[in-house]
Amino acid sequence: MLSAHATKSGNGWIHSPDADVIANLPPLKPEYDLAPIAHRHAVYSALLDSLPLTGYHDNYLRTVRGLSEEAITAAEFASAPKWRGFDDEVFGIAEKFDLIGVPGFFQVRDKWCWRGCGSDGVIIPIRDEQRQIQALQIRWLQPKNPKAKYMLVSGAPDKLPHAGTRSGAPNHFIRFDASATSVLIVEGILKSEIVADYAHLVGLRCPIVACVGTGSYGEMGSQLKRLMPRLRVAWTAFDWDESGSKSANDTQLRRERLHRQFQAVGVSAEALRWTGYKGFDDALMAKARANA
Repeated sequence: MLSAHATKSGNGWIHSPDADVIANLPPLKPEYDLAPIAHRHAVYSALLDSLPLTGYHDNYLRTVRGLSEEAITAAEFASAPKWRGFDDEVFGIAEKFDLIGVPGFFQVRDKWCWRGCGSDGVIIPIRDEQRQIQALQIRWLQPKNPKAKYMLVSGAPDKLPHAGTRSGAPNHFIRFDASATSVLIVEGILKSEIVADYAHLVGLRCPIVACVGTGSYGEMGSQLKRLMPRLRVAWTAFDWDESGSKSANDTQLRRERLHRQFQAVGVSAEALRWTGYKGFDDALMAKARANA
């Protein structure tokens, strides 16, 4: 039955055989509309300009993830600021830009704050096909929850009365070409930057598009066909987990759903396969080491 009260899912429905029994739930927190992409890009660019990439995080990107200096510079990675000591930078950004509708920024009373503070994290820009920064993700190097290594900088803390603005899970573009006939789809924003750095070793020079996770690609098939009208083939490079495991089965289902999206718009979809490594980035780095 339809409830007059908001629910956490926002659909207004409750499951009760008694119309007089209505859950006394708190109202939904108000949320700002997402700011235009050009405005988000300007704000995020100013934010990244105010943040250095520490030597520790630069070393992580080079030695652990295998990225070249050129790739690190082009991606504009930065180090997440610590919990305290970033107020002046946020204040300066708030003086220059309207921060309403920019995911990650929220107000406490009249003071603007940013959600991406932490003790040990690399900020990863997520870009659209025009290289505009549409969202930010953080790779925590020492996460409290080992399964929560990545965080989209979005919304506001739960205890605040306002929800801020959600970023969604936008797809990330590298070396976009509107005339391309093929595209490579990678699982993970940081992985896609690594793959782009090494893909020439196996003859892949096509545009690369990354989804935040295997189930977070949205309507990628129709999106890419609209952006690349001549698109004919999409290769997917999702991780190959241990055969028969739950993660492998889940990834396979999501891969198949994405392939059906491409097939529905007249694009052939094929899964890339490699051996000996879970991720395509790991396989490419191993090939680079073997060629060195």
